[in-house]
Amino acid sequence: MLKKSISWVAGGNVVRAFLQIFFIAIISRLVTPEEFGKFALLLVIINFTNIFNQLGLAPAIIQKKDLSTSELSNSLVFSLFFSFGVAVIYLIIVPYYLVFFGQSTLLLYADILAVFFPVSSLSLLLESEYKRNLNFKSVIQKNLIATTLGYGLVTILLGYLGFGIWALVIGFLAQPTVLLLSYSKRLKIIFNIKFRYHLIQPLVSFGIKNTFSNLFNFLGEEGDKFLFGKFFAVDLLGAYTRSFQLYTYPSRFLGLTYDTVFFPYFSRNQDNNNYIKQHYLVIIKLSFTILLPVSFLLMINSHIIINLFLGNQWHNAIPLFSILILGLAFRFGVKISKSVIKATNLVSFLIYIQLIYAIIIIVGIITFNNLGYLSTPYIVVSATIVNFILVFLLIVDKLEISLYESIVSFLPGVLILFLLIILHTIFNYLLKIYTPLFSLFYFSVFFLVILTTPSFFLGFSIKDARNLLTNQQIF
Repeated sequence: MLKKSISWVAGGNVVRAFLQIFFIAIISRLVTPEEFGKFALLLVIINFTNIFNQLGLAPAIIQKKDLSTSELSNSLVFSLFFSFGVAVIYLIIVPYYLVFFGQSTLLLYADILAVFFPVSSLSLLLESEYKRNLNFKSVIQKNLIATTLGYGLVTILLGYLGFGIWALVIGFLAQPTVLLLSYSKRLKIIFNIKFRYHLIQPLVSFGIKNTFSNLFNFLGEEGDKFLFGKFFAVDLLGAYTRSFQLYTYPSRFLGLTYDTVFFPYFSRNQDNNNYIKQHYLVIIKLSFTILLPVSFLLMINSHIIINLFLGNQWHNAIPLFSILILGLAFRFGVKISKSVIKATNLVSFLIYIQLIYAIIIIVGIITFNNLGYLSTPYIVVSATIVNFILVFLLIVDKLEISLYESIVSFLPGVLILFLLIILHTIFNYLLKIYTPLFSLFYFSVFFLVILTTPSFFLGFSIKDARNLLTNQQIF
């Protein structure tokens, strides 16, 4: 069952990731960096308000061991009315937000985006029921349809017709709308019920903790864009947002795959620390062994990446992306660690970690913005590394991971990264014969090392890892 779930989620997310990258490549050539920058300002306030939208009930539904139909239906009713209240508060504060940035002309776009809150709230809760029941095939299929029809085709068509920022706004709303329509058959459970708050009080309690964690995470994840938009020009904000989006796609895809599958399984086995520990260490070792070297290879070819996916008009994004991509492995490490933290009910501790993460980013950007716009990605990467160290130490304590187990989890990736740095130094700085084609040679060395000596570098074979991740214990 677990093997089938991983196959569906991984395969579906690969397709979805390629679709999104393909759509970005097209849309970035139809909409200007300035229009992207203005839309990015709107997304900051949308994403901030969305933290409170369904009060963390979606992960609470997945995490709860036993969930009745009454609890689910009451959660949907509560979330629907709560989301309307959130939308009203958003409409009250958004004019002041736009005045702060001197962008009052964006008010009409901002008002239209209020529709997002009730639509997104219901679709996420209905989706969480499917995830809880391990119905990942339906989840993936519905998300692929929503991404293709909603975000992709609508945005590209309107962008081609010259709608500019309207293309981004309508495409943004179309995706959760299509997703909600795909779950519409389950909406009937919210009718003809007598609302009883006491049934969902435990869910709300868990959700509030998760919401505060998400709030502090938001201050770090989106606070950089908020401050970037305040200190630097709107076209630079567009470049930063797009480079940040490209940087987060790999970790978002991998993290979504991991969290979608393993969070429900870990929640069902939340009292079995050894089960969670074995899976977590295998994923950490595999991800850092692959992503540390890959981030270096992407960094030295950042100009090719940006020109390929965004186009020549996005030259300001090249140095931003080359810095941000260095945090790739650590960002994914944080995402998979959060799945363990949520499943083992350590969300209260996660709140403080996310607060530290947010403080580093906000204080760092305010303090060093006078050094120029490139100071921001350096601060973000530094905060991401600190964030991972803290969540990893929390899990080490919970799962009783030894120092030796911790070291061997990261050593293979560090060794391969060191090898690639030496090769690049020789070819680029000593021999001065480096060209982008040499990256193919680097990749060949990287995969040759992994595939020919997995037991030496990883401590287990690829077959062993596959057996463990499909519930066949090997240790």
